[in-house]
Amino acid sequence: MNTRLAHALVCLYPGGWRQRYGAEFEALLIAGPGLSIAANVVCSAAREHLCPARGFDLNATGGPLHLLSARAPWALFGLAPVLLLAGAYTIASLILLSGWRIFLPQASSPFVPVHGTAILYFGVGRLLYFIAPLLVGWGIVLVAIRLRANGPWPVIGMVTIALLGGANQIMAARSVPSAMGHGRMHVAFELSSAASCFGLAHAGTLLAFTLLPYVLLQAYRVRLTLY
Repeated sequence: MNTRLAHALVCLYPGGWRQRYGAEFEALLIAGPGLSIAANVVCSAAREHLCPARGFDLNATGGPLHLLSARAPWALFGLAPVLLLAGAYTIASLILLSGWRIFLPQASSPFVPVHGTAILYFGVGRLLYFIAPLLVGWGIVLVAIRLRANGPWPVIGMVTIALLGGANQIMAARSVPSAMGHGRMHVAFELSSAASCFGLAHAGTLLAFTLLPYVLLQAYRVRLTLY
C-alpha cells in the first residue's frame, strides 16, 4: 500500500490508539495487500471510536469530558447544548439583522422576498437557524456514545433541544418606522396558541431525527460487544 494512504488510514483511529499501535499498524498496511483492505480499515476505525477495544478503553484516561460526564452530566448534556443552541440562534439573528440593514434598508420587515446576493446571505442564516437543533442534538448523541453515557441525561438533553427548536421564534420590528437599518430582535421560546400545534410537530420531528441515530448507534455498540 502507498505510504501516504497508509498514514491517512491510521489517522482515522483515535489519538490514544495511534500512540500505542499506530507505527506498527502503518508498517503492516504498507506491506499489506493494498487498496483491498482500505474499507476494512475504515470500518475498524469507526468501531474503535464507538467501542474501544477491550484492554484499551480510552475513557479510562479520565479526560475532561469523561470526568464531566461522571460528575456533572447535567452540565455536559443539559447546560452546554442549550448554550450552544443559544449561540447558534444569536448568530442567525445577527445575520438576519445585518442583512436587513444591508439589503433591505427601506423594508419594514426582513421577512420579504429577496433577490440576487441577498438570497445567499439570508440563506446562510436560515440554514443555521433550522439545522442548529439537529447539529446540537447529534453532538449530544456522539458525546453520549463516545463516553458510554447510559443515564437519562443524554435523552433529557435531546428532548430539551428539540423543544427549544420547536418553540423558538425570531421576530423583527423597527423601533422607528422611518429609520433605516435599525431594528429589534426578539427570540421567543413560548409557544403561542396559534402556533402550538406546528411548534409541537416541529419539536417532535427534531426529536425523531435526533433519537434515530442514537438508537441505531446504541444497537450497533451492543452488537459489537456481543461478538
